[in-house]
Amino acid sequence: MVISLSLVALALSSPPAEAALDCSTAAIHVTRNIKLRTNLTCGANDAFDVTADHVTIDLNHHTVTGTVIHFGVFSDHHSRIVVKRGTFAGFGTAVGFMGGSRNVVSGITASCGVCSNVAMDIGSTRSVARGNFLYSNDRGIQAEAPGVTITRNVFHGNTHAIYLTGNGALVSRNLVVSSTGDGIEDLAQGAHFLRNTAIQNGVGGIGDGIFAGGDTTAVFKRNVARNNTNFGIEANPAARDAGGNRASGNGQLVQCVNVAC
Repeated sequence: MVISLSLVALALSSPPAEAALDCSTAAIHVTRNIKLRTNLTCGANDAFDVTADHVTIDLNHHTVTGTVIHFGVFSDHHSRIVVKRGTFAGFGTAVGFMGGSRNVVSGITASCGVCSNVAMDIGSTRSVARGNFLYSNDRGIQAEAPGVTITRNVFHGNTHAIYLTGNGALVSRNLVVSSTGDGIEDLAQGAHFLRNTAIQNGVGGIGDGIFAGGDTTAVFKRNVARNNTNFGIEANPAARDAGGNRASGNGQLVQCVNVAC
């Protein structure tokens, strides 16, 4: 009898079990940490809409499938958001940070297939994209905000793997392979390119391994560019060559412009 009463008391005091997450009819509104227990298939809506700061979305090695006009994760002016460990398939934008700061996306695989999209749109300042695998997208990572770090990612078969429009990006230790255009395209100022490897980009016609022709304050150090259809690295005359860059097998006789390779 005592044991039975104790069990009843424990049941009454325990919180109710969390309902299964479902994005099939509406986006999941994220106000606290989430960890998936199963794969999700979303309908004609986003998968996760973030409505609070300081939250983590852990896909826990599962796959979230959606449609090309929607987001896997959408965050509007929220900060310190973490998205990690899993796959977004079919979304026009797998992860979109619009405003905010210090957000992180890591360990994510994302592909849209044949569509015009940005797999990861980083419009939050001082944010980080680390250890992701992005393939068959229009733009793999587009960094629109200042001070974004893009590091240790692998890109394959995108139109542009990395597309910079925000100033002061750190682009380091990425592997960029088989983009149809420029592997890395820098349209901003103050980017630092450190130990990136760009191979066989420009397969759609003409493309550089790294193009930063308008960035007068870019820095290049120990990057490798091989077998790209145009230049290995194309830098502005005012850019800083910090040394150790290497290039071979690129389409132009002069392998690099304004950087010693």
